[in-house]
Amino acid sequence: MAPFANTVVDVMTLGKGKYAGRVDGSTGDGHGSSTNYLRGGYLLMAEFRPEAKKAVFGADLQVGKATGSVDQFSRCMWVKHRLAK
Repeated sequence: MAPFANTVVDVMTLGKGKYAGRVDGSTGDGHGSSTNYLRGGYLLMAEFRPEAKKAVFGADLQVGKATGSVDQFSRCMWVKHRLAK
């Protein structure tokens, strides 16, 4: 999973709050379009790149702020749990 985590952090992250829609770092239309958030499944990759955890979750979850996404929050808590072991 570490190579995929590296792809998410090093290739798919295009800048602060901007992410590629495809794993090769490119963007397209529809599901392949770029977003201003990481899709939920990619958030679990933070477990395999702990030093990049804030970068992965930073655009979606911020300390002291509320979130309307149970999906993102629950995945963040799962990663936090896994890293605490």
